[in-house]
Amino acid sequence: MVDPTHTVIEEIGEYDVEHLDYRYISGCENLQELKLLLEVLKSGKEGYYPQLEDHIQQRMASLDPSFVLPERLKTIEREAREELNSWIQEMADKDKQVAAQPIHPNTVPVRNASQPAPQQVTVSKNSRIKSSDYRSWDKFDVDKEIAQLELEDQPAPKARINTKQVSVKLDPSTDADSRKFLGDNERTKGNELFKDQDYESALECYLKSSELYPTPQIYSNLGLTYLKLERNDSAIKALNQSIHLQPTYKAYLRRAQAYFNQGKYKESMQDCDLALSLDDQYEAKQLRSKAMAKYKDVNGVRVQIEEEKIIEIADDDQDSDEEQ
Repeated sequence: MVDPTHTVIEEIGEYDVEHLDYRYISGCENLQELKLLLEVLKSGKEGYYPQLEDHIQQRMASLDPSFVLPERLKTIEREAREELNSWIQEMADKDKQVAAQPIHPNTVPVRNASQPAPQQVTVSKNSRIKSSDYRSWDKFDVDKEIAQLELEDQPAPKARINTKQVSVKLDPSTDADSRKFLGDNERTKGNELFKDQDYESALECYLKSSELYPTPQIYSNLGLTYLKLERNDSAIKALNQSIHLQPTYKAYLRRAQAYFNQGKYKESMQDCDLALSLDDQYEAKQLRSKAMAKYKDVNGVRVQIEEEKIIEIADDDQDSDEEQ
């Protein structure tokens, strides 16, 4: 009995099975070879690959305008074109809506508009302490490192912001996108002021930003600013908000520093442990060691530090919930 598949293949002729590949077919310009490969797939000799068959037919149609695609493929292509055209029209409509909105007077300067050339920063290969350099680790200043932690801000324009502008009062009907825009603008101004060590003015901007568009990052920035101003209670409250929205290494570390400043060494150690559970960095380990040493110095008794006076307070499990 004659094998019908074998007969069909003999009629088809020789072919290279390695050419039954999407990448090869996409670059093939030989119509005769494409027809041959299509016949091979339709015969079932090399298996059943309907999507590859469709790909070959679409490639043939792109090379030969007289090639007639099956109605099913025509429908697929038509639907794809309609979907693409619909998306293009939707984007065009959104562009018109954005263009029709008035430009806010507090808008951020246009990117690359009269900006100074960016300074190249050279990073020293020796700036990172080696893990085996124990003497350098002993000299490591955790308080300085915490102060130098970069502000948790989303990407902002590199142009310097006019921080002396008066913030615009919001209309109650202001939409969410406008609130986000204005909140980001206040945050950016606050970052500039913080870098200039004008912490009081930076605090005002951060507070306005938190009212307009509260985020875990802005509350964390508030906490760091309060730390700079030695307002530890306010720092803890702001960092509580940040951690509630999104627990991060920096927020836990900053709150641990605030607790340490208040003489709450037990809570400081707990926050260091939480920070280390998110990111195993040295400054959290060193702050925890300092808090542990202080905790042992006072024999487990909490001290409240206020105006250079030390007040002993009995330590119990309930006290850990104070001033949250």
